[in-house]
Amino acid sequence: MALALTILFIVLTFIKIPIAFSIGISGFIYLLISGSPLVIVPQQMTRVLDSFPLLSVPLFLLAGSLMNTGGITVRIFNFANSIVGFIKGGLAYVNVIASIIFSGMTGTAISDAAGLGVIEIKAMTDAGYEPDYSAAITSASATIGPIIPPSVPAVIFGVYAGVSIGKLFIAGIIPGLLLGLTLMVTIYFTVDKKNKNVKIKTEFSFKKIVKNFIIAFPALLTPVIIIGGIMGGIFSPTEAAIVAVIYAFLVSFFIYRELKLSDILPLFIECIVITGIISMIIASATLFRWMLATQHVPMALSNFLTNITTNKWVLLFIINIILLGIGMILDVTTSLILFVPIFMPLVTKLGIDPIHFGVIMIFNLMIGLSTPPMGSVIYISAEIAKQPVGKVFKAMLPFFIALLVALFLITYIPQLVTWLPDMFMK
Repeated sequence: MALALTILFIVLTFIKIPIAFSIGISGFIYLLISGSPLVIVPQQMTRVLDSFPLLSVPLFLLAGSLMNTGGITVRIFNFANSIVGFIKGGLAYVNVIASIIFSGMTGTAISDAAGLGVIEIKAMTDAGYEPDYSAAITSASATIGPIIPPSVPAVIFGVYAGVSIGKLFIAGIIPGLLLGLTLMVTIYFTVDKKNKNVKIKTEFSFKKIVKNFIIAFPALLTPVIIIGGIMGGIFSPTEAAIVAVIYAFLVSFFIYRELKLSDILPLFIECIVITGIISMIIASATLFRWMLATQHVPMALSNFLTNITTNKWVLLFIINIILLGIGMILDVTTSLILFVPIFMPLVTKLGIDPIHFGVIMIFNLMIGLSTPPMGSVIYISAEIAKQPVGKVFKAMLPFFIALLVALFLITYIPQLVTWLPDMFMK
């Protein structure tokens, strides 16, 4: 029955039924067929939302919106541009460096693509970069957002896996930097072949670097405050989200003075709408997850995979393939809620560090965000660049390989993930 209802859910998703309703309908049909009491619907759908850690999700979304509106993204881009914009292919490197910096503030790939993406793609195309290449590197670099802390997917994984969200945040620092490095290596080998008419408009100026650093300094303090506060035990990840919102407002309104009082209400409304969508998905997916649990799907999958092999490194390879496929057809929130409870018994059985697995899972799903048919980030980037999605994806293939290389490294060198949290958050 679980397989039939899962197929129904996938079919409903592909015929453009909103994903929250696709999951909810499938779970509700299971209750009717199995004769389970319908009181389970409100019980399951409301219980999960009563969570203090999940409160950080709308707060990080609001912080990202404040930063985009308040001029923080522009100053981050200008600072990154003054550092490497003068070298050949400089704006492509700027794209990655700006994403790394911005990742330490918002926690979502979509905020990166929609906020920085507009600035980055316009600057690159104006300088002679091919629009599809500009969109491809923007889409690839946006995946860094939920890897480097803070991270909305890490919050959701931590809630459903029952592990420390603070440790998950810290665990993403080295993998995020590694991802940025692999993307920049890919740029080095591809930028000349793809962009014949690039004009370098930025000249090296130490004075300009210092000037842009001073201007961007209040913005650059954001990740230091968030990550430092969590690592130092000053506040929890949820409290860090509150600090991020307050600090983003103060910087945008009082220091940069680009945020107006008239902007605040639309930003709150936008945040409320997005939070409502995410909450509906979480509530519906929790009902569907309950259905899978009653059908013993997690144990069945665990037994199936361990019958293939008991070597945890081989099983991690298989799980990566499965998660890459899931990321191509489902959004990140739904994927985490449905599959964290399915994979965690297997992870525990194999003795894999759940923090290590959490970063692996989030990394896989981030790659899915830049992959058709459901990759929202690649659609956003293509829309900004006014290019067909297929053309952008073709230009992104070398970067897709870079993402897979980074995924392979963090999968098979666990210390890349676990070293920092083990050192600072024992």
